[in-house]
Amino acid sequence: MHTNETLRGRLRTPKEVELEKELNLPIGSEVSINIISTAPSTSAAFIRFKRAVGSWKDIPEDFIKRVYADRHFSTRREPQ
Repeated sequence: MHTNETLRGRLRTPKEVELEKELNLPIGSEVSINIISTAPSTSAAFIRFKRAVGSWKDIPEDFIKRVYADRHFSTRREPQ
């Protein structure tokens, strides 16, 4: 039997989806799932993040170490 129906649901765990209504299929039935996420993964911030992935891969390691070391340097005055 082939059924083509679109159902909405919510991800409960990485492997479990709670559907808005029952499928009325026997337990153990094979199904195919087409995932269309409504999560904000296409937001401008996420797109910028994806573009930046790997952007530091060609920068020398000593430069990266200096950047992180500079973050620990405080320019604040000592409290009185």
